[in-house]
Amino acid sequence: MNNKIRIFYNNQNLEVSVIRFFKKNDQVYLVYSLGEKDEYEYIKLYVSKIYNQGGQLIGNGIVDENEWKAVKDEIQDIIRANREHLQPNITDLDTVILKNLRINDRRAFKLLEQSINLLEKKNTVKNGTDNYEQLYLREQQNNMILINKINNLRDSFNDLSHKLDDIVKFIENN
Repeated sequence: MNNKIRIFYNNQNLEVSVIRFFKKNDQVYLVYSLGEKDEYEYIKLYVSKIYNQGGQLIGNGIVDENEWKAVKDEIQDIIRANREHLQPNITDLDTVILKNLRINDRRAFKLLEQSINLLEKKNTVKNGTDNYEQLYLREQQNNMILINKINNLRDSFNDLSHKLDDIVKFIENN
């Protein structure tokens, strides 16, 4: 649980450990932990479905029970594949695009630490060649990073523009 990011949830700025950030069937999911353990040594994990909303990444809870069951099954498949040293049937995404992620809702479940270690383990493909889907996803991620930077620059420009307007008004009034 070394991959840490900051998220905004429930009006709080939280540091969380990313367990897995992946895409499956055109849906993007984030599995993360706050490090909460229960009396039986199970660690509480959270899952949010990630959307791009006008250049801002938003995490929502999974409300459909069939989708929730499918996500939990996929998590078990990832653990099983990693236990057997196989490549999971998902596309892992780069967490760098999660900067300023806002989580509106999430679903929780618990796993033992050894299962979490298997869930977050990334097997590398031996052939070293990227397929087109991986290249496309990487470009989408790069585009999202650029969109976030542009939005941050636009916000900074707007702030400076308002400050300049205030200065001009102050000078005109004095």
